[in-house]
Amino acid sequence: MASDVIVFGSQGSSSHFATDSYAELERKAPEARERVNEILRECFLAFNSELNSLSTAEKAALDPWIYDQLDKPETLLKPPPMSQTNAVIESITFYLHQLVDWIIYSYQNTEGSVVETIGVCSGMLPAVLASAFPSADSVEFPEFAGNGLRLAFRIGLRTALFCHRQSEGKSAEPWALTIRGCSAGHLQAKLSEYSHQAAVSLRFPSTYCVNMS
Repeated sequence: MASDVIVFGSQGSSSHFATDSYAELERKAPEARERVNEILRECFLAFNSELNSLSTAEKAALDPWIYDQLDKPETLLKPPPMSQTNAVIESITFYLHQLVDWIIYSYQNTEGSVVETIGVCSGMLPAVLASAFPSADSVEFPEFAGNGLRLAFRIGLRTALFCHRQSEGKSAEPWALTIRGCSAGHLQAKLSEYSHQAAVSLRFPSTYCVNMS
């Protein structure tokens, strides 16, 4: 029997905003449309529940006007352009795109291939769901998908709060930057150039990690 390995990658770009998951769904697995809508409704309830639980300080850091635009489940999958740089929106949209991609795959996998899943960084959330359920048609899947969105929401929230503290100059916590195809010396030169042009003081990293992937 054939074996497939599904890799849920990490969040590193905004390219998922350009993907029309509904069009992909209609083209590849139209029979899954009703199930996807059911899952999105559950995730929308989870999203609003998390939003309503935020403290005043948390809401102040999150540009609450953005969330007024997310008024129906479908907007979580394709939010308005002006909200796409919001850390929480990025996190939950990325999670949902990967989830829908997996649902499309599971409906197409009619041969019953053995499936292994790997999740990297943010991709761990949908990977756990794909590993725990034989298919998205499982009775409890929508509920657990909603719980996964709550985690994605909180991941985005922590990122947003960190950036908010940084912008106010209230934190000296370290930051991390991932660059591909750039040596440490070249990277430091570019950071120095930017620091000079922008008239800002940057603390250069003392530790570098080489990624072989």
